Amino acid sequence: MYDILPGVSLTRITPPTVPPQFIHRKSILEILEKPAPQALIAIAPSGFGKTILAAQWAAMHPDRTIWYTPVLSDSFKDLVFHCVSSLRRFKPDAAPWIEKYRTEKFDSHKAVIEFANEIATIGFDVNFIADGSHNINPENQVFTQQWAELVPENLKTLYTRNNLPPINYARAISIDAFHMLKPIDLAFTDEEVEVLATNYGVDYEKHREIFWNVQNWPAGVLMTIKTLSNSGKAVSADFLDSQMLVASTLNNLDSEIYEIIEQLTYFANISKEQASLILNNASKIQSFERLAAEGTCGRRNIR
Repeated sequence: MYDILPGVSLTRITPPTVPPQFIHRKSILEILEKPAPQALIAIAPSGFGKTILAAQWAAMHPDRTIWYTPVLSDSFKDLVFHCVSSLRRFKPDAAPWIEKYRTEKFDSHKAVIEFANEIATIGFDVNFIADGSHNINPENQVFTQQWAELVPENLKTLYTRNNLPPINYARAISIDAFHMLKPIDLAFTDEEVEVLATNYGVDYEKHREIFWNVQNWPAGVLMTIKTLSNSGKAVSADFLDSQMLVASTLNNLDSEIYEIIEQLTYFANISKEQASLILNNASKIQSFERLAAEGTCGRRNIR
């Protein structure tokens, strides 16, 4: 119904595809499935499966999920434009009020209220996901705080980040609607490691000691499983520390994957256009997006 809003990146309002072999994080998803309102923050370093968890939840509710992947350069106008565009993916006629901001001066305070009212009157529960919310521009904090205070009662939010949020969630806490997931909560259980190993055709019992040394760190578990799956055997007798794990994994990477990592290793953030220019190969770009979505090679930061 509406043309795409200026400056909106479709990549950053589209949830990544969940790898078919990945386990269903049932116990965590059950928290997200509690009735609205809910505010959940997943805080952990890269490699704890935050993006995959968010993508699994989004895949469960494609007809009611707003997805936003922020970058530090986003103004608050960019943030709102992206969120409205994501909303319009499942409700094309939503937010007619945003159209005036194509030409008029953007009013951040008013836009927060308008967006909150839009969600509140939509007629059903909405899920809002900000993946990598630590990348929200600090200059937008006054408006994101306003949003936290006005958030509608039919909204469930999931923010993934690698540090503590600067926002006060007193309102959500006061109504017992606030939850925080820490690394220990996001780590795989032994049962999940066993299921994931089975999905990749790896004998969990045979390699139990190797998995134990990874200490259920999701990215470490996944790298170990892929190493064992590709080689058919443990690369070394023990993974005594993270350096040995990384070295062993790199030595057994598929040559194309190794070349991708080698070419892009110096970039903390990279756009899809930049990756395309550097890799210059459609197959490599697709492989890199898959690795990023899995969390195997760091947080998904293609925009």
